[in-house]
Amino acid sequence: MFKLDKQTADIKDAIKDLDGSRIHTSNLSGKRWYVFVQSWSKRILIIFKKWSTSVKTLYFIAELHDYFTHRFSQLHREAPRPQVISSVHRAESPPIDPADEWCLKYLSVFYISSLSEIFDDDANGLVSVREVNAFTSAILPGLSLLQALAYWAPGWRVDSQYYHARIEQVLNSMVHAQADVLPVNRRCIALHKTAHAELRPEDSDVDLAQLADGCRNVQEKDLVKRLDTVKYEIDSKESFKLFGSGRIEDFLLPVLYLVMKRHLQIMKLARTVILVDRELECETQTIANILEAVDLRVEELAAESFRHQGTDPKARFTWYAQGLYNFWYSPELTPDDAEYCEAHNFGLDDTELEIDTTALKLGLFSLTEDQELLERPVKLVASTQGSSLKIRTLSKRHLIYREEQQRFKSLSKGLPESDVQRWSSLAELEMRKRLFECCCDACHALITDVYHRCIDCEDDGYDLCLECESLPVSKHKYPSDHKATRNLLVFRMVLPYGRCGRVRWYARNFLSTILPITTPSEDICQTQSDGPELPHPTEATRADDSSTCVDLREGDEKLNGNTGVALERILGTSAANEDAYSCDECGVKMIHERHFLCMLYLRSLTIITENNSPIALCSDCAFHDVFDVVTDHHPYKHWLVKIKDRVQDTGIGASDEPLANVDETTSLSLRDDKLAAMVESRFVEQDRRLSALVTQVEQLVHNIAALTGKAELSSESVTV
Repeated sequence: MFKLDKQTADIKDAIKDLDGSRIHTSNLSGKRWYVFVQSWSKRILIIFKKWSTSVKTLYFIAELHDYFTHRFSQLHREAPRPQVISSVHRAESPPIDPADEWCLKYLSVFYISSLSEIFDDDANGLVSVREVNAFTSAILPGLSLLQALAYWAPGWRVDSQYYHARIEQVLNSMVHAQADVLPVNRRCIALHKTAHAELRPEDSDVDLAQLADGCRNVQEKDLVKRLDTVKYEIDSKESFKLFGSGRIEDFLLPVLYLVMKRHLQIMKLARTVILVDRELECETQTIANILEAVDLRVEELAAESFRHQGTDPKARFTWYAQGLYNFWYSPELTPDDAEYCEAHNFGLDDTELEIDTTALKLGLFSLTEDQELLERPVKLVASTQGSSLKIRTLSKRHLIYREEQQRFKSLSKGLPESDVQRWSSLAELEMRKRLFECCCDACHALITDVYHRCIDCEDDGYDLCLECESLPVSKHKYPSDHKATRNLLVFRMVLPYGRCGRVRWYARNFLSTILPITTPSEDICQTQSDGPELPHPTEATRADDSSTCVDLREGDEKLNGNTGVALERILGTSAANEDAYSCDECGVKMIHERHFLCMLYLRSLTIITENNSPIALCSDCAFHDVFDVVTDHHPYKHWLVKIKDRVQDTGIGASDEPLANVDETTSLSLRDDKLAAMVESRFVEQDRRLSALVTQVEQLVHNIAALTGKAELSSESVTV
């Protein structure tokens, strides 16, 4: 209905314009010929040479400035209006408001490019009657002609800068909102795509700022009304053009901001309710359709206007629409996302949660919802270049082996359909918690539960699953340039791709400030033992394998020098004090031998707390869901960095070859000690997990007994 109503209104306006438009010719002071285009809403003076229906844009702007300057000079002299001789009939000049004289300074040569763009919609260098009528029809209610010209000269740039800052705030707020939503909502929010545009700042005077604020408020109210009609869903690039008239630059940023603001509100709502996995697919498609309209506009300008005029599109886009499309047409000029966010602190959007569950298109997730909602494909982009993957949710059972599918079908036959549907929905929720939106580059399988991304690889997107990360590089199914000695980011919560890039940038810069970089030997990097895996050596020293965790709650703040010094002190403990340090959660000592500068530690992790005090965690405690001692550490909101102790450039345990400075007996002894410690640690972890399972089984037996009315079974009845 929105499309039909909008098109009907446009037709009615066109009929009115056609009926009320008159073209008059006149002569002012016998020097120049003028043509008045009188529409039903506004009247504007246009200059045409030799009775043509179009005129060069530069001539038009110059004559327009001269005309209004002449009119204001007449008002100051209080002289009678000059006699107008019309070749058709007498035509009255448009009225001039003395209060609008401040607008005249924005009709100067300094704003010719902006003034040209508002009339010259197709950027062909000519202004036609049709384009002038389109401009006058689009003037917001309550604005005079001069105010409209002043707004679209520098005022539009003021508004663009306003929306640029607000869009950046919304993007930052989305990052923080994503960390606080329910676990089952994290993946669908991480898949949500966003974009931003870069604009230069604009200084403005008080009158211009008030004018821009007024125009912005009127335009936003109109756009909100239209977006509410379509439930903030723009289904195609053609539909996007219906939200304004003329060139899309006039309403692109306001629509983009309002749409993204609504998406942020849905993300905030996801903190308390479970969304249907496809809820944000429509929002993602809306953003994609807006960007498709942008792409079409850029191609039209480049191909049909700029090249046709013999100008270089790349150079022209640097200033057209205040450079709005510059990065779009020349993506190689786009600054690094992490560096850009570091240099610009836009803050957060303070929008309150103004919506409830009725604003959701698909409603809340239900365990008995229609299977079609669960079976719709979800697009996932793999981390390897040129590859993509389309999967379906577990309800369609495309993620299990064929034998398991057959067994699942046979078991389902004996159950009521409602139970099958309920358990399928529960499986969908469980998969939404565990599944990441990328593939492992070592095995090309979907990553679940724990996600590793290399910090040191040149390829920003080298990802590893938990199983492949624990294997020697030589055992990876698909070879790559990745080295086992390189540092890794570790995530337990799915993050948007751009967010992962920012985190990687911060991690690289953080490590580079406290750890010296050296190049390891190729044979040590690529050669691994085929026996039980020992902790990997470092890229610089190949002497220790440990990790760091940084808090996501504080956003992307730059890690300060105090934190680096503190972490460097911990990493250098073995070399300086020949001592060991303990896990701050369980108190276990990290292995260290006095006879060598650095011995391979147990895999350990360090988190940076709010008071910049590093906390060491052993490999067993690092992946706990609940922490009793290290309460500042959040198992999912904090990202981990597996780092290496950069103390000594030796590679004990890194290679199968005998070490040059260590006899064979000592080397084997060290390996035996390390292997024994690892086996003991794993047995302890297995015992802990087994005890937890026994407790759960006991609770389940008691619950079943209570439901069936039977006496509770004793704890001794549950044996292992």
